[in-house]
Amino acid sequence: MHIFISDIHISPTGALYQNLLNFLENLPQQCSRLYILGDLFASWLGDDIEQSKYPKLCTTLQKLSARMDIFFQHGNRDFLVGHQFLKSCKMQLLPQIHVIQYPFGKCLVSHGDLLCTNDKTYQRLRKILRNTLVQKIYFYLPKWFRHKIANLIKNTSKRHNLSKVKKYSKILDASSSAIEQLQAQYNFKLLIHGHTHLPSALNLISSKTHESFTKIVLGDWHHTFANILILPQEMIQNPALDSLQQSINLTNVDFNPS
Repeated sequence: MHIFISDIHISPTGALYQNLLNFLENLPQQCSRLYILGDLFASWLGDDIEQSKYPKLCTTLQKLSARMDIFFQHGNRDFLVGHQFLKSCKMQLLPQIHVIQYPFGKCLVSHGDLLCTNDKTYQRLRKILRNTLVQKIYFYLPKWFRHKIANLIKNTSKRHNLSKVKKYSKILDASSSAIEQLQAQYNFKLLIHGHTHLPSALNLISSKTHESFTKIVLGDWHHTFANILILPQEMIQNPALDSLQQSINLTNVDFNPS
């Protein structure tokens, strides 16, 4: 069994952090891989600032790593998570576009912000923030100044997103052209991403390759429930599935069962 989550947005205090810890501590024994596809944290200003705030998370992930592989992708909120923190939690870093080879075909995973190519303003900002030189300069700055920069970017992003939502938001969604381009390049059977907070499972056909594939969008986490994707053991071992989408379990975990 492989489990995929994204957009948890935890901070050191609050219900989301405790919900995540409870979720991790109760993962089924048959789970052999956990994929965290970005935005695990609400923000991350650097390992030297943030790591000490999450000792219990590190301990929990260390224990889990003894019985499963744990993979992490950077999101738009936590792209500064570094090797020091990942090593302490025994998580393996994935590139922003990663292909998993299953018997039924290729599965491409990504946080999802890279697919939102209609949002030109964000993509320009993303290119700057992900630049290696820019990040090196950032880490040389005093911690108090890094906090100021982070708050400025956060407030600017909020205003930007609100203005886009008012127009609605094909702009904020993953663009079909970006997905088509990736499908033509990698010929995947399954695409899994988060970021847009619009959980769905769709069977699609590429206009370029005329190949069918399934797109899964993971939802964000809330105080009372979380959206997760489960690929059951029979699916990840089956080379000839009749229907990929029917074998996928995109479900909600209830944190306040009645």
